Amino acid sequence: MKGLKKKRRLLALVMGLLLIFCTVPVFAENQSNKIPDTVNAEEVSAETVPGETSGTESNRDGTDEILNTEGGPENGSGNGKTADTGAVSDAEVTPEKEAATEGITEQDVPEAENVGAGNPVAVHLSRGAASEAAPEHQKYIKKNAEDDYTLTLNVKGMYDSETTIPKIDVLLIVDKSGSMDRNMTTTGGKTSRMDVLKQVVTKEGGLTDSILGNTQIDAQMAVVTYSGSRYDGAYNDADLLQEWTNQKDTVNNVVKNIAADGGTNCEAGLRTGAEALEKSRTDAKKFVIFLSDGEPTYYYANGTTDKKYPWSLPYEAGTTLGSGSGLDQTAWERAILQVQKITGLEGFYTIGMTNDSNPTFLTELKGASDATKTGYYGANDTDELEKAFQNIVGEITEFICRNVTITDKLSEYVKIPGGTLTNHYTVTATKDGKVTDITGQDTITVTLSEDGKTVTATFKDGFVLDKDTTYAVNFDVVPTQKAYDDYANLEGEYPDTGSADSDAPGNESSSGKPGFYSNESATLTYTFGKTGEGTPQTVAYVEKPVVQVSAMQIPVTKVWKGVPEGVEKPAVTVSLYQDAAATPYKTLQLTEGNQWKGTFTYVAKGHTYTVKEEALEGYESAVSGNTTNGFTVTNSRKPSLTVAKEVTGTMGDKTKKFEITITLKDAKNAPLTGTYAYSQTVNGTTQTGKQEVTNGTITVELGHKDTFTLHQLPVGTTYQVEEKPESAQEYEVEYKADDNGTLQEGDQTVTVINHLDTVPITGISGMGSGWTMGILMLSVFAAAALIFGIVVRRKHGRRQ
Repeated sequence: MKGLKKKRRLLALVMGLLLIFCTVPVFAENQSNKIPDTVNAEEVSAETVPGETSGTESNRDGTDEILNTEGGPENGSGNGKTADTGAVSDAEVTPEKEAATEGITEQDVPEAENVGAGNPVAVHLSRGAASEAAPEHQKYIKKNAEDDYTLTLNVKGMYDSETTIPKIDVLLIVDKSGSMDRNMTTTGGKTSRMDVLKQVVTKEGGLTDSILGNTQIDAQMAVVTYSGSRYDGAYNDADLLQEWTNQKDTVNNVVKNIAADGGTNCEAGLRTGAEALEKSRTDAKKFVIFLSDGEPTYYYANGTTDKKYPWSLPYEAGTTLGSGSGLDQTAWERAILQVQKITGLEGFYTIGMTNDSNPTFLTELKGASDATKTGYYGANDTDELEKAFQNIVGEITEFICRNVTITDKLSEYVKIPGGTLTNHYTVTATKDGKVTDITGQDTITVTLSEDGKTVTATFKDGFVLDKDTTYAVNFDVVPTQKAYDDYANLEGEYPDTGSADSDAPGNESSSGKPGFYSNESATLTYTFGKTGEGTPQTVAYVEKPVVQVSAMQIPVTKVWKGVPEGVEKPAVTVSLYQDAAATPYKTLQLTEGNQWKGTFTYVAKGHTYTVKEEALEGYESAVSGNTTNGFTVTNSRKPSLTVAKEVTGTMGDKTKKFEITITLKDAKNAPLTGTYAYSQTVNGTTQTGKQEVTNGTITVELGHKDTFTLHQLPVGTTYQVEEKPESAQEYEVEYKADDNGTLQEGDQTVTVINHLDTVPITGISGMGSGWTMGILMLSVFAAAALIFGIVVRRKHGRRQ
């Protein structure tokens, strides 16, 4: 009996362990599908819709699948999102919109390089003419003359209804999850989201009509729907509901019969969409419109790393996995990865139906595409959905252009002559080689910004570019002062090189040539289509024309005056001064070796210039000429004035000092005043020093063979040499060389000669003036005595 009890206890223990082992996985799986605690009671009790209940739904395999409620996390209700209206860019997603659902933050959003390894369909489409979507445009320059240019920016019309039309393939990917049967708005309306979508897509003037009914394009459409269920087999969450067709009614009928059901497997819709794109026309531009009213809750197993438990075998590839009841980060990542595997699209657009959608996810989804054009649009009601489709259609369906604006911002090296466009611009339209001047018409208005740096050509609102017509705005530019200055400072070098195709026809001054860039930036803005909202597109003009500038060359010649033969002329430095600056702009050295000639090169235009010579002792410098003909610098040697004394005649007193007055005036006839070097020779001995000249007069005493010299007097000084009369009594005074004159070139010597041969009465000569007076007095005395004797003798004789 004890053995039997022992066996029973052992059996019970084994059965208990087996029961625990089997229960744990089931509990764990049920916990993974549990509705989050954040769902409010009133949300759970909200009105349910077909395919989405607040309880459980019996599935084909007999198990219960927890489905989403209207307030459930799949669509982000109760998470604090605000209603999203209109199209937004990445920068316009607000923090409230980024707080998409509980359990994921901005930091949780996966980076592209970190997305999980899914099993996406890789599609590499040929864009064909996609890169040519922007209208043909070019910027170029024409050199008219030195420092005179014309810049041209043009744009060429692309398509019209009478010429070859582009091929367009548009894929519509529609969310058909159960929540699409909920109300479109929260304002009391009872129309479901699915019904609004069907109406906007299929009505006259709706999406299909705008695309397949447009005669300006050769269009096809295909339709893919997606939802999500864990029990519908591999890769079965999306369907290619309509293959490529150009029949509008066929597409409309398919769209009208879409039924909402299940969860949200965005990866599935994109994956099936990729397969559809593989069957699109190779020569057509491809566009995708992806629509969702929630956020990704399901994804496909990749068949390798996706496992139920770490020790389990991988799920079969294509098996639907995910939370099913709220945002699933892996589902987010797999959708992003799938979009990245589709390359070569012309356009990829996402639309969020109502504020239950996740704008952060949809914005990142469109950002992950390499399409030439992308956009995200929020649509919280019927009008906003219509507007979203209109904007997208404006970019997809029509490639003719309207609302064109050309903007050109000039560089710091060019400007409009006179700062005004008046008489300095033209507008032309060229077709089939015929050029028509349309300047002044209201077709294109050309303006210049207040700072004179931006030229804007604005086409009339609604004006459509005509097919194969090139519209051009042409305006004159000239170099700025900075261009002249920089060119001179760089000694004729340029910092830039003109880009390819930047020359006007027949012009060869820019492409591959050095110069200064004429433009800082230039853009072309346009909107595709004749009508409709459309999204303005802006592209840059890639050409970068350059301008060259000229510089002045100013020759300088040195002339010497008054330099005696054999006297060596020193090297001199001549400086060019710009705008009366205190420091030289450029310098030259003139020597006998360069024949006293030189040239200032690379002199910037637009300034005034003067030439000065460094002071050279003993010389005066005079500058003549101008920047056009060059300058002449004349060095005149400062002259000296020498006064010499000579005494001649047999009676001349060669020991006597004679007083001589020298009167000096400057070139303006004003008395000369100053201190000058002098040298004086007396009795054969020379002495030097400084002589003060006061009020233009100086007096010296000179004897026979004495000299007195004033050195380095100003050129043009007038002089007067005069011996004082009282000093020259009895002498004949003669001036060898003029006793007055002007000192110009060379030195001047005036010799004052005093001549005395005989005494007028006695005939005695060779004696001083004292002797002369004595003899005269003695003679007078003798004569008086003689007369007295005669008188006495006569009186005596009478008495006798």
